[in-house]
Amino acid sequence: MTLTALTRNFALCLAGLALSSLAFAQKPDSPDSQTMQALLSEVRQLRAAIERAMAIQPRIQITLERMQVGQRRIEQLSRPLEDVRRQIADRARSAGDQAAIESQLASEQDPNRRKQLEDMLKAIKAEAERRSVEDVQLRARESELLSALQAEQNKMNELSDRLDKMDQSLEQK
Repeated sequence: MTLTALTRNFALCLAGLALSSLAFAQKPDSPDSQTMQALLSEVRQLRAAIERAMAIQPRIQITLERMQVGQRRIEQLSRPLEDVRRQIADRARSAGDQAAIESQLASEQDPNRRKQLEDMLKAIKAEAERRSVEDVQLRARESELLSALQAEQNKMNELSDRLDKMDQSLEQK
């Protein structure tokens, strides 16, 4: 049974109980008519509160479903963004390697070791040139993923605010 059906059944049972109590308690010459009116008024207020809750429940359910979809989308965007950032960090380390080799080369006296360092430096520079286009593409991809992720997070914040407003409207009435 769904929450709505349970709520509806509960409200019907409560209303039936209250009305049957009223029927047994009501006598033409009853001195408790004010008590009965107060009880009847409270049952009506309870019914109105249940109707309000039942009316807003589908909107809450839809909003929660949208939040779940948004959360999955955020997770789907976060993984490739982390991968791109990891690749960018790896490339930054390669640039650090180049600086370290240049530093070693400047202080190296041994001609054989100096030749090895020069060959390594040439290879690193050639790789850096080849990767420069890829670096631009990685930065563009990072920016694209970050924008999409921020848009999804903004949607999640809006949905959360909407849920908060629905919750407040239930509490106020």
